[in-house]
Amino acid sequence: MRRAGHPGVRATLRSLRTGLVTGSVCGLVAPLFGLVLGLQVSPVLGTVVMAPFVALSSLTGTPFGEMSGLERWVGLALSILTGAALGAGLQHICRRGLWTR
Repeated sequence: MRRAGHPGVRATLRSLRTGLVTGSVCGLVAPLFGLVLGLQVSPVLGTVVMAPFVALSSLTGTPFGEMSGLERWVGLALSILTGAALGAGLQHICRRGLWTR
C-alpha cells in the first residue's frame, strides 16, 4: 500500500530516466560550449564545463590540443557520464525537495 504523497517506483524510475537523458544531452553539448565559454567569456567557467577533458588531459599527461582521437572520444564519454550523473542527481534533489530540509 502506497502512502499518500509518496511517488511510486515507476514515477521515481521515470524521473531518474528523465534526469539521465537530460544530463547525457547536456554532457554531449557541454564540451562545445565549454570551448566557446573558455575562449570568449570566462576561462574559469570554461574550465569547469570542460572538467572531464581537463582531468583526462592531466591523467594522461597530454595537452588538450595534442589529444589523439581515442582520447577525445574517451573525454566525450566521460563528459556524457558526468552530465548524466549530475542530471540524475539534480532531478532527484528537485523531485524530493531535499534542498528545503
